[in-house]
Amino acid sequence: MTQDADTPSPREERRQQRVDLFRTQVLDAAEEMFAELGYHGTNLKAVAARCEVSVGSLYSVVDGKEALFAAVTARFGTGLTRRMAEIAREDAPADVRLLRLAEWQVRYFREHPRWARITTMFVSPGARADLPGGEVARNYDEGYRWAMELQAGVIAEGQQAGLLRAGAPEALARMFSAMVSASHVIDEQATAALPLEEFLDLLRATFVVRPA
Repeated sequence: MTQDADTPSPREERRQQRVDLFRTQVLDAAEEMFAELGYHGTNLKAVAARCEVSVGSLYSVVDGKEALFAAVTARFGTGLTRRMAEIAREDAPADVRLLRLAEWQVRYFREHPRWARITTMFVSPGARADLPGGEVARNYDEGYRWAMELQAGVIAEGQQAGLLRAGAPEALARMFSAMVSASHVIDEQATAALPLEEFLDLLRATFVVRPA
């Protein structure tokens, strides 16, 4: 029986599985260190030591420290943005969708706390000095603008329906996002995390128009 040219051989499948496992281990270690030490406090030698491999081995899965940081921030970002887009398109009132966007983001941040700590550094006052610039910063800025436009669109719909408070949708979207990001910081720094329902009540009181 002739093997399809596009089908990898059993040996190639095993090799790819080893590569994928090693890449996951490298990203896990790097995520932990970037969250603990920041971008400039982390180096490839330390990441390699935590993975118990040589620095040269890291270059088999990443091109350098900036590429490693970009891979760490991107690997959970896709799941977050995909679900946000789905929620924004749901057939539900805009105020319901806005609170669902917040709930999803908070739950996702709590599921991936180290990744959330790294990504929220981009919007934390003074934190940009400890982050890479260049392509990494541009990619984050593009993603942030996309999220603000998505949330502003939902807010504008809610305003037209008389469900959400008046104000510039773009400014309200940024305030909404800042509150969601702050909830993660509070989760880490407070002696007890604010229960999700209480946080959603806070957002509801801030953005949703109460019936007369």
